Amino acid sequence: GELVRKAVVGWVEEQMNGLETDNPTVAFALRTLQKWAQDGPEPFARAFVENPPTWEDLEPLLSPLLEPFPPPLTGVRDPIELAGPDSRFVRVAGVKVHYTQALPKEGLRPGSPALVLLHGFNGCTFSWRHVMQPLADAVGGRVIAFDRPPFGLSERPGTWSDGKNPYSASYAVNLTTDLTRALGLGRYVLVGHSAGAPIAAAACGQSDRCKGLVLVAPAVSLPKNSEGTPNNRDDKKDSNKNAAASEQSPEEEERQWPMPADNFGQILRIAYTSAIIRVPGVGISYVRKFTERQAEDLRKNGVTYPVPYDESPITVAQGYLKPLESRNWDLGILEHYKALISEGGLLSPGPDRESLPKNVLVIQGDEDPTVPAWVAQAYAEAQGGASNGIVYDEFEGVGHLPMEQDPKRFVEAVARHCDLLR
Repeated sequence: GELVRKAVVGWVEEQMNGLETDNPTVAFALRTLQKWAQDGPEPFARAFVENPPTWEDLEPLLSPLLEPFPPPLTGVRDPIELAGPDSRFVRVAGVKVHYTQALPKEGLRPGSPALVLLHGFNGCTFSWRHVMQPLADAVGGRVIAFDRPPFGLSERPGTWSDGKNPYSASYAVNLTTDLTRALGLGRYVLVGHSAGAPIAAAACGQSDRCKGLVLVAPAVSLPKNSEGTPNNRDDKKDSNKNAAASEQSPEEEERQWPMPADNFGQILRIAYTSAIIRVPGVGISYVRKFTERQAEDLRKNGVTYPVPYDESPITVAQGYLKPLESRNWDLGILEHYKALISEGGLLSPGPDRESLPKNVLVIQGDEDPTVPAWVAQAYAEAQGGASNGIVYDEFEGVGHLPMEQDPKRFVEAVARHCDLLR
């Protein structure tokens, strides 16, 4: 039996080593298969028995199969009807884009770049509410935040032509550059948060008008042979705070990004979701139930991260839930999920250093539960680090939303970055 197992493991490793891919989802699947071949099925079967899924876990996955082709949404409106006093709309690349703008109180300063802010997954212009005016005043330029479909109050088209899927990452990249032209921006800096970071990076490479780049908690896959794993970090506070993680080898740590390879339930969920969203009628039902379940939790409990100033977790949650009142929100999310899967998942390797501007700032919270700090630091180091114009700034006591959790420090960091461009 052991000889057979070794033979199988050897064959799988040979196949894995012969495959090269820049697709994060495929790469993760390959690593998972390799781990399963090495460890056998026992750990996964044991995990399933010890932690069996509850009906609460299974209901949003199974009920769409019983209720396909749900009726049209009720209580939804045109996004323009939901717009606030600062809202603006402009048609770009066939889509009516919602954006907000802040101008310096003392007027535009000559030589100051504009800032264009790109939110992350499930974010919107609301994500930047605490930093837009302070950034405009500190930098002396226009500050623009916009919603990319299917988020916020931008249009969610049901059809499109020429293969230009408005919910794809490639479309978002082109939309960003087209928006800067539509708004008449000269020199500008792109600021991308989480899933918006690789989009900002790719868009910056499209135009020589992009003079700077800020990546905030960047949801990027690590380059091959990255040496920035937790055990290689010269970070004493992390070694104390994450003692359990430090006992693992670098290879084990890398395997845990974007998720642990032995997270059997999560792997099954991804596989199931990838399949079910493609079933006509069932996919839209799944999106509604899954999203509404999350929304209900937010309505009751609010956001789970600390909020600044006089905001309450419930108030912040309401700000993020407002776009669910927009027409076609369910269709937009469904098509976005499909596009994510076809393009390789939420993570992106991002462009090479050669296509990025001279100065790049990476801002990261040291308590980020979504993008671990070591991932952001490893990415910065893989791009050449400080000696190559990549500055890494880690915020202590901050999670996945530095611009919300520490707005003052965020503004100061971005303003320093922009000073380098004068």
